[in-house]
Amino acid sequence: VCSSDLKGGRGLVTMMAAVLVLGIPLAASAGSNGSNGDSTQQTYVSPGMLIQADKHPNKTIHVIVTSNGGKLPKSQILDLTLGSVDRKLGLIDGISLDLRANRLAQLAKIPGLTITPDAPAHLTGQTYTSKQLWVANTGIDKLWNAPVAPNSTNTQSDLMAPTIAVVDSGVDASKVADFGGRVVQQVNLTTLPNNSPGDGRGHGTFVAGIASGQAPGYAGASPRSNIVSLDVMDDTGTARTSDVIAAAQWILAN
Repeated sequence: VCSSDLKGGRGLVTMMAAVLVLGIPLAASAGSNGSNGDSTQQTYVSPGMLIQADKHPNKTIHVIVTSNGGKLPKSQILDLTLGSVDRKLGLIDGISLDLRANRLAQLAKIPGLTITPDAPAHLTGQTYTSKQLWVANTGIDKLWNAPVAPNSTNTQSDLMAPTIAVVDSGVDASKVADFGGRVVQQVNLTTLPNNSPGDGRGHGTFVAGIASGQAPGYAGASPRSNIVSLDVMDDTGTARTSDVIAAAQWILAN
């Protein structure tokens, strides 16, 4: 759970984002296609990408490109790769790019870039159930109705529960017993085609219930919180890395 303070017309608002642990492969070591001098001029390509590109030269691949320093040369990138920008990723000053695999080597010749796969991210931990033992064990229920914040008259008043953004497969807002109309916004950010409205997978609804459910016997950590659903995963439980970045970018902007 991460939080950020966001300024709005009605003052200071706290947004908590419940984000799944995603199985995104990370490179263990960096390679270089540039000189041995300034590291900002060296282009890093995730290990194995160029080899796979050589094996399947006509395949369309999806990559994320960022600059190691300075402005990202988008025009040069598009001219050399003949690719198309799938999404601008302002949060990391990068782009997600679709291109033919046989153009990856040309992209790697541009100095000062970091090139990583727009890798599939899969859900983990889908088998947990709860009989509310975790609530008492963590003590979170003590905060549900506790007066925890003094107001301007120096008396006690309830702390307004924060809105929770769930970055997952969507949230089924029709679960009235669980959410009671508290799903205040649903944003579809997935670029994959196999994605149903609401929650075609069920996992996001499960996560939202743990975070903010209010059904008897199945209450979540903060059952008075509103919920924002940021749908980044299709019905198979797969997301592109750029979709997850876009969700973080949405949270920061909103």
